[in-house]
Amino acid sequence: MKNGLFLMIWMCLGFILWSSAFIILYAGHAYLCETGADFNIIRITLAILIGLHLMAFAVSFKIIRSREQIFSNVSLWVLIGGLIATCATFLPSLLLSPCL
Repeated sequence: MKNGLFLMIWMCLGFILWSSAFIILYAGHAYLCETGADFNIIRITLAILIGLHLMAFAVSFKIIRSREQIFSNVSLWVLIGGLIATCATFLPSLLLSPCL
């Protein structure tokens, strides 16, 4: 049971990382806008949070590539899908006006 749950988590890791980025970035964005932070501070904070999540994707990619299980290919493609979703969803937020 424990091994099966562990494999399932690895198979879903790309979208687990995407969902954590979604929650953390938008919560941080809402908090900083509500407190009246400067727009440059908001953009820098969002860029740092996006960078941290991209590093988490890189570390996960390295770990998955080192494994030789049958689920590694599935995990790798799900991780790539989560990375594409993360970039497509969050990188444009750096170009828009932070608070309305």
